[in-house]
Formats: sequence, structure tokens, C-alpha cells
Amino acid sequence: MQYNMILENVDNLPLKIQIQLVDVIKKRIIQKKRELILKSAESPIEEYNSGLLNEESAEDLIALLSGN
Repeated sequence: MQYNMILENVDNLPLKIQIQLVDVIKKRIIQKKRELILKSAESPIEEYNSGLLNEESAEDLIALLSGN
């Protein structure tokens, strides 16, 4: 279905249903964003748990980032 057709179909719905549809779409987008955040966090967590990452203090990281 093309984008314009979707919009036209939505326009033909009663306002109450349009509002409900927007709410459902927003909730689905939020859930998809959560899933993306979880996926991006899984690898670093696995690396940390397996000991592949070194623990460093905030001062060490600041010095590293500032080039000292």
C-alpha cells in the first residue's frame, strides 16, 4: 500500500479511530526504540561479563580523552 493511500484511508476513518490509531502507532514506535536500545546494549554487556573490558576510573578516562 502506498503512503498516500494509507493517508487517504486514515482520513476516511472516524476521528476517534484516527486518534486511537495514532496512539497505537506511537506505542509501537516506542517499543521498537526500546528493542533497538536493548540490542545495542547486549554486546557491551556480554563483553563486560566475559572480562573483555577493562575497568577504569573516571579520572583515567578523562585523561585518556584529553590526550594526557
